[in-house]
Amino acid sequence: MAKSSKERQQNYRDRQRLGNADRKLNLWISSQSYCALERLTDHFKITKREVIEQLIIILDKDVTEIKKLDPSQWDEYFNEIALRSN
Repeated sequence: MAKSSKERQQNYRDRQRLGNADRKLNLWISSQSYCALERLTDHFKITKREVIEQLIIILDKDVTEIKKLDPSQWDEYFNEIALRSN
């Protein structure tokens, strides 16, 4: 028997949650941030998603590599994230 659209969508969402797949981010940002995001996408000819992902990775590298966290800071940084996601 063929699956309904609702069943196919539910299966897709279940697969997304189970794996190391992309995650959905739904949020409001300030007008100033949104305008800056628009300028960045136009300037670099990339999508909003790419701008946001690149900025996050750059900032994370700054914290983990450039600032040279000591082991206790490293553990604290990653444990804070794990605790917030629970």
